[in-house]
Amino acid sequence: MFNKLTGTLLITASSFTIVSAVEKIKWIFICFNLIYVVLAVSVFSFSAETVGRLMLSILSMLVAFSYQCRWCFDASRNVLIQFHGFKLGRKSIYSLQQQDVDYSIIKNIELKEVHNTYKVILHVKESQQAPFP
Repeated sequence: MFNKLTGTLLITASSFTIVSAVEKIKWIFICFNLIYVVLAVSVFSFSAETVGRLMLSILSMLVAFSYQCRWCFDASRNVLIQFHGFKLGRKSIYSLQQQDVDYSIIKNIELKEVHNTYKVILHVKESQQAPFP
């Protein structure tokens, strides 16, 4: 699902990506954890309990930073990729769901408002024998 009001469109030379609104919420979580780490290092005294909390906070920031839920239209490979999982850069760490769809079976792609939410809808050509998941 793509919410037009809070989602983001990222454009590169050979592709463009639609980032979901859920993925954008992670930045609020990362900012609060970063503020906690800065305050903990500058104000609090160091003990085993404080170091454990700092490590847990840093680990949760890394997990949140690697989370991705997005549609990627890759023109160089002629593939539409729906990815939901964890990535650092282009390397996938763990994939919860990933679907690759070749451009040849897509008739058109529509951004449509359904119940006050914008959704990406794929229209598949009828001549294709392979069903789209």
